[in-house]
This record gives sequence, structure tokens and C-alpha cells, in this order.
Amino acid sequence: MKHGTPPSPRQRLFAKVASAALALLLFAAYLTPLSSAAQNPFAHKGLCDTDPLVQPCGNQGFYPCGQIDFHPYPGGITTTLSLTDTMLYANTPEYTDTCMAPFNFSWSLHDAPLGNSSGTDVSKYPTMRGGTGSHTFYIKFGRQTTTWVEKDWLILARFPNANTIYWSATQRAVSWDLFVDGVQSGTVELVPGTQELAYPGFWTWDGYQPLWVKGVWKVTYTPGSAYGLPNNVREFALRPKILYTVNGTSATSIANEEFRFKAVMVGTNFTDVLGTFDAPSTPVQILRDPPGDASYGSLTTATSTCRGETISGTTEQGGSAFAKVRIGVAGSIGLIATVDYEIYGELGFSTSATRTQTATGDYQTCLNVGQTISTTQSGAPDDLFFGSSVRYAYGMALTTQRMGCNMPTDSAQFTIVPIQRLSSFHWPESYIRSSVVPDLQAEVASLVVGTADWRTANNQLNVWLQALAMNDSIKANASFTGTLEQFASGAPFDEFLETTTSQSRSIDYNVSLSQGLSAEFGVNFGGSGVTVGGEVTFRQEYGNSVNASNSGTNTVAYHLEDTGNGDNFDVEIRQDKVFGSNVYRLASTSKTSCPYEGGYQLDQPLLLVGGASHMLLNQVLTPQATFPITVTNNSNYQRTYSFFVNGTTNPGVTLSGYGGINPATPVSLTIAANTTFTGNIVVGPPFGTDSVADLEIILSDACGDQEISSSVTLSAYFGVGNFGGYCVPSSAAGTTDGDWIDGVQIGSINNTGTGGITGPTYTNYSAQFSTPLPRNAQRIITITSGVNAGDRFAAWIDYDHNGTFDASEKLGEFTNASAGEAQNLAFTVPATAVLGSTVLRVRGANSPNPGLDPCYPYTSGETEDYGVVINSEHPAGLRGREQWPGVARYRLQRWQCEHRE
Repeated sequence: MKHGTPPSPRQRLFAKVASAALALLLFAAYLTPLSSAAQNPFAHKGLCDTDPLVQPCGNQGFYPCGQIDFHPYPGGITTTLSLTDTMLYANTPEYTDTCMAPFNFSWSLHDAPLGNSSGTDVSKYPTMRGGTGSHTFYIKFGRQTTTWVEKDWLILARFPNANTIYWSATQRAVSWDLFVDGVQSGTVELVPGTQELAYPGFWTWDGYQPLWVKGVWKVTYTPGSAYGLPNNVREFALRPKILYTVNGTSATSIANEEFRFKAVMVGTNFTDVLGTFDAPSTPVQILRDPPGDASYGSLTTATSTCRGETISGTTEQGGSAFAKVRIGVAGSIGLIATVDYEIYGELGFSTSATRTQTATGDYQTCLNVGQTISTTQSGAPDDLFFGSSVRYAYGMALTTQRMGCNMPTDSAQFTIVPIQRLSSFHWPESYIRSSVVPDLQAEVASLVVGTADWRTANNQLNVWLQALAMNDSIKANASFTGTLEQFASGAPFDEFLETTTSQSRSIDYNVSLSQGLSAEFGVNFGGSGVTVGGEVTFRQEYGNSVNASNSGTNTVAYHLEDTGNGDNFDVEIRQDKVFGSNVYRLASTSKTSCPYEGGYQLDQPLLLVGGASHMLLNQVLTPQATFPITVTNNSNYQRTYSFFVNGTTNPGVTLSGYGGINPATPVSLTIAANTTFTGNIVVGPPFGTDSVADLEIILSDACGDQEISSSVTLSAYFGVGNFGGYCVPSSAAGTTDGDWIDGVQIGSINNTGTGGITGPTYTNYSAQFSTPLPRNAQRIITITSGVNAGDRFAAWIDYDHNGTFDASEKLGEFTNASAGEAQNLAFTVPATAVLGSTVLRVRGANSPNPGLDPCYPYTSGETEDYGVVINSEHPAGLRGREQWPGVARYRLQRWQCEHRE
């Protein structure tokens, strides 16, 4: 058989974040060249205020806004700001249906109160990326035009030391400080090659020289989570300043006004770890084993196998209110969502599993092996399951979403992250069914229901039962590729199959949360919180759970070979579209044996003794007992079988007979197709005993594992009155209450007056009393009751000598109405009764129910056994008459004389 040695749990697993790759991705996006206002087709089209002449930002004299103007200045034109976020639309699924409206902003004194920059209409607020980490957008100023023309200058005036900057300074540069909700945060960097600075010299306001500036600035900000803030809004401020050098000394002149706008922050932020839980062992991949005792399926180092995955949770045991669980990675600031993470586990094969989040929030899990993994390469097909048990940390993903210019919405999603591999396995299916499941069943039965240990064991048992059923379902519904592989013994070959996952199956399991989950977040699990130690049900979906975004296309190799004698295989190659693996189905046109794997069964042995599977010989009066047997090959092909004795059943027995059978050495029998042989087996008891009980003789295939076999049992009891193999009934009260048998009379058996309150519960009279009973003879048995009225009495004869009293062998039953009452039971010995010695059983019991049983331990009563010998039937016309005096006496005497030896 194809049973590999079950592996021990592997070393611990750890999680690794692919942070370097993610940082590189962000950096590359930030350096995207910007040469016009349309670098990103999804960019915000502009932040606009109303006419600055009628909505002043501060009273500074000549101009109400005093310090901001554009050149050339057509009175009342609207100031614009182009806001471009190159990552907002590509990596923020929480923002859909881009808002293209003009947004509110203002120029405000930098010490003015916060909150007045953009009004209260949230639809006029742009959308920005929030959440953990830093983000970037690009900003430039201009008029409300579609292009940035040569003379679109931003005019900055009224800086402190403006004349000094203009007349005396060298190395002048414009810079900005960034504030988020009034706190300086992040940086503003000039995009090289985009700024021009001019000093006209002939144009002054209030004696101050203005600066003429245009440029593109890259703004990097760290807003943190806005989850829970009113409308998830943060207020941004960019404050201009002049960096200059006077007489070799660096100096800074900061404007007293700043540019302000409010933005809705969308995205996901993660809480710190709230607790941990241990998931049961679940399969990562199932590798199918093809037919053929030397065939195998394999995963190689050159390929990886991938499938989709979705995990959902609910507190409703067995309910349907499941919510999708997010998978993250543990980091220094809580649970951080990322694109990739890896779980490394050796599994005995240096194997790693990688999960990648897809755009729909599902996952793709890929298995990569360090060396070729194969199903075992001998015996019958035995699928290979491998996977692990993982400890997870859990927390919450707090998400703000927005559609277009609508109001934002908040949601909380349960998030888990693998932090430790507790164990791993790669087990053949036969080992799971024969050892893992029975051991868990025994463990569950030994534990107190409802305890933590019981829940853990019962949960793991249910997972394995679901995994086995899932595998059966996948194989039963696998799609046929149209390929039929045909091979015979001694003709191996290799092939492979490519499969794309497109179906799903699921496994449910329960876990206990170490720290619980507050009701605030528990709404994600069926509407309630989870206390410490409370259970959450997870549903793990395998395969293409939602759509093609988490499907995988795999290539799995297979080797087909058989070493049997005369086997022929027709194998349908099918596709497992859940795990992206192969399924092999043996067609009915196949012919297999050694071992039998399906199709036509080549080995079909049949062994009978006396026409049945068991034969009992009682009171054998010769040194050896002879049993008639038949040996048959029911196959349409000539086959060779092994014919042998199970020596453990009766050690030391003497045995000889058909085919040269003996207790020590198996005999090889080659039998033609559909052929039967008859013969005898002669059995003698072991030295010092007088019985052979259930000696087993076996006719099996020649494979050595006795997978296909037929067997019989032989029982012989030697000596007068030695009847064995029958049940001995027990009775707690016995005859103490007056429930006994006081007489049995039939033929030459006349045993009366034997009952009493101190009598035995069971007596074997078979060596002392016996009577002949011819086939087809009509007979009467008389049974006398004890002193207790209302007892039931019945009798049986073991007609077929099989050691049991069958319902068809019951002679009759009655209930006594008074003490010492004698009643008759009339019966006819059947023509099919086996000739020879056998046993008559008589029972009396105090039982309220009809249908007395020959073996049941009734509380009160007695059982007696007697010997009978089944003879050939009497001549026609004399059957049943010899028990009645005066009937055909002369004819009976004459018949006896004529037949006397």
C-alpha cells in the first residue's frame, strides 16, 4: 500500500513584509515628470476661490488680499491651483467616481483661526489620501485657464525685509512650509526646472518690491488617520517664504499669509494589535495521486501552484452573516496593509506560501517548493494533503470611502496577520482517514464537552472531515479535459496539465479570540461583540472566490506506471479548478488488481466450506474432522491465488487436504477462468485440547497484502457430548424466584424433576442426553415449568450446525398459566437440516415480552442444552407415527427387520 511515514510538525513560521519593494514603487511614482497641467488624466482640475476683491483674506491696504496677484491682471479673474495626486486613483480603491468640481480655498493670515478656509460644503473639498504613512501630491498656481501660459505669474509681496531681499540679497529662492490641522507636517519641494523668478524693479506696492514666481512643488504629507473626525476632513496650509543670502549670511523671510484648503481623507488605517488566535491545521494544497501502483503526481521547483482565497468571519455559529476579513502584515505601527507578504515553512521540503492581495480585497496564495514534491510512488492511489497551523494577530482596518464629491463614509473591517507557524504537515489521505481522524474522535470523546480543550479538538476534527469531503467533491465534479491516457504494466511515461482556477470550495472553523473584540467593531461579525475567549467562525474559501482577479494558472506534472501482472489502465485526465491541480479518474474499461484500483477486477477468489463461510462439527468421534470445501476463480482471466491458514486462530492445529494445504506454508494455486475445484480439508485439534474453534482458511490475491480475499472458518469439537461454539446465557437472579425448567421430554430424552430455587442458571446436558431426529419427521417436545406462573418457554435446534440458534430454527414458544405446568411444542425437522450431531436448546425466563431470545441475559430463568442427531428421513408413510402407540406397529417392525444390518 502507498502509505508514507507521517511527518512530524515542522519548525516555526515567521512573516516577512516586502516593505522595500513597496517603498521603491512609491518613490518611482513620486518622480513622475510633470510638464503641464494634465500630467494625470484623473488629476483634480483645480482649487478655486471666488473673486478675491469681494471675498478678502485680510485687510492689508491697497489690495484687500494685499499680497496675491497674477500678471497680467485682468480685474476680478479667479485664482486657481492645480492639484495632482499621482497615487490617489491608482492605489486608493476607497475613492471612486472622480469629483471634477472646482474646490474652495483661501489666502489667510497664518495666525487666523483654523476651519474657515473652505466653507462648510464638503462637496467643495478635494479628496486626499489618508491613513498611515506619508503621501504625495503636486501643486502649482495660476489663473483659471486650461493652460499655464508664459505670463501666469504668482506675485508675492509684503514679505518682511522685502526691500532687503530685492536690493541686497543674492541666491534668492521661494520655498514653502506645510501645515496639517495647524501642525507643521511634511515637506514642500520644488520640482527641478519648473520655477522662474523675476524682479521687475519698476513695480512696487506701498514701497515694497513684489516677487514674481511660478513653479511646480511636490508636497509630501503625513496626515495619519482621519477616521472618526467630522466628515474625515483635515485642513492643509502652505505658507510661502523667501530663502536668501545677504553679505554671505543665510536668512529667511516668512509671509504673514498662507494658502489654505480642506480635504476629505480617504483610505485605510490600522489599529494596533488587539489580540491573537490559533487557527487549526488547514490544507494549503492537495496533490492527487494517479492510478498505477508506481504512478505519482508532482510539484517541481520550476513551477508554482496558485489559487484564490477569501477569509470571512461571523459570530453566528453556523450562520450566514459572514463579513470579509482583511489580511495584513504586522509592523512597527500596528497592522499595516500591504500588497505582498510571505509565509515561510519548511514542511520537510523547503516550501513557502505567498499570499498576494488582489484589487477586490481577495487573495492569491501561491505555493513554491524548494525541491520536487511527489505523492508516494507505490501502491494504490493516495492523495497528498499539505499545509500548516498558524497563529494570527488581529486588529481592525478603519476605512474611509468616498464616491465622487459625496459625503465620506466610515467602515471597520476585521484584520488578521500571520505571526507564527505552529505546525505543518504533508500527510497522505489514507493516514488522515486511518489515524488522524480516529485519534481526534477518541480525544473528543474523552474530553468534557464545552471545555477549551474539547472545542480545540472538536474544531480540528470538523476541519479534517470538511477537508476530506471537499477533496471528494472536487474529484467527483472535476472537468474532463478530453485526454484519455492508456497504459499497461511495464510501459511508464510522463506528462503535465495546465489548469486555471475558476471554482471555489470552503471550510468553516471556530477560533477563540484572546482579548475579545468590542461591540463597536463586533458589528462586522453578525451584530455583536466578542468577549475574551469568545468564538468567531471563519470561512476559508479556496479557489477563485470572487472573480478572475484571484485566479491562478498552474502546471502540474504526472508520471504513469504500473508493475502489476496483466493490469491495463484507461485514465481520464481531469482538472481541479479549485486548487488548480490534476484529477485522475480510472475508466470502467480498465482491468486492475494487485492492488485493485477500479475497472474490471482481475482477481475474484471464492472459498466455501459446506456451501457457506462457516462450518461447525460437534461431538466428532474420530481423531480428525473432515470439511468439504470449494475453491473458485470467478474471474474471466486465469489467476494465481495464495491458499493458506491463519495460524494465529488456532496455533498447533494439524491440517492437511486440498492443494497440499498445511498450517505453515502458503500454497500457490493457478486456476483457469471461471473454474471451481472441490476437495476436503482434514483438521485435528492441537495437542492437549479437544476442540478447534473458528480456524480461518484464506484464498487471496498473490499481491501479499490480501486486499482481495475470501475466507472460511472451521470449528470442530471432539468427543462424546462436546458441543462448542454456542452462547452461554447468564441470569442475575437465576432460579431463585421459581423461574426454572422442571422437565424436558423428546424421543429418548426424558429429564424431569430437575428444577429448584438453588438450581444452576445454565446446564449442558448434551453429553448425558441425546436423541435421533430424522429429516421431515414430525415431533413433539414437552417442557415442564417451575413454580412461578407467567413465565415464557421456548426451544431451538441448530439445524445448520453453524453454532447459532437462528429465528428460523425456533421450535415454538408458550407461557405457563400455573406451577409445574407441562406443555407440548409440535415441530417438523426440515428436509434441509444438516446431518449429524447438533444441539437442542430449551429456555425459560420471566420476560414480559414475547419472542424469547436464545442468548439474552434475562434477569430470572434457566437454560438447558441437549444433544440431537439429525438422520436421514424415514420411508414414506411412516413419518411421525412411531411416537403414537398402536399405529401401524406391524409395518414398522417389518421395516426394521428388513433394514437391520
